[in-house]
Amino acid sequence: MIVNQIAKAAGVEPHVVRYYTRIGLLRPRRDPENGYQHFSEIEFQRLQIALRLRHIGLTLNDIAALLDDHSRDTPEWQKKVRATLLRRMEDNRKQLRQLITLQNRMEQAYERGADIAVPPATEKSEKFPDSALDLCAPHRSYSLSQGSNANVTSLDCSKARRMNQPQSKRRGRHGTE
Repeated sequence: MIVNQIAKAAGVEPHVVRYYTRIGLLRPRRDPENGYQHFSEIEFQRLQIALRLRHIGLTLNDIAALLDDHSRDTPEWQKKVRATLLRRMEDNRKQLRQLITLQNRMEQAYERGADIAVPPATEKSEKFPDSALDLCAPHRSYSLSQGSNANVTSLDCSKARRMNQPQSKRRGRHGTE
């Protein structure tokens, strides 16, 4: 089968098959004459398993680890799937708790209305308020999720610290501001 054929048989768009191939979930062989990727029946089974695992909420990294485990179709493999599901469910519970906490804070701020206005700027807060420095505290971590590489924090903490120093003590990356 080629990309369009395996995609149609699995009920997904061809770009899904191409992506799963690019990240290594599928390993088709290349036709030396035309360069087409040819997927065997085994690759079709891997795709079906990957789609089922993705449907129940496993990450692509989880799926890759499970697909690379050659003990599939054994009770041990099923135990690994269940253990991975338990980890994901706990991650989901943690994220739900965090979202509920955030939602409560947002609702409280909304109900307060005018109380959430930003205070008038002072000389210090015009640059970076003390609260901006709090974001730079080394004991805090701001990220979207455990499995995500994207950081939410966009504040350059070293710049925030320099901006709050007296002019005489400011030094940029190369010794000047």
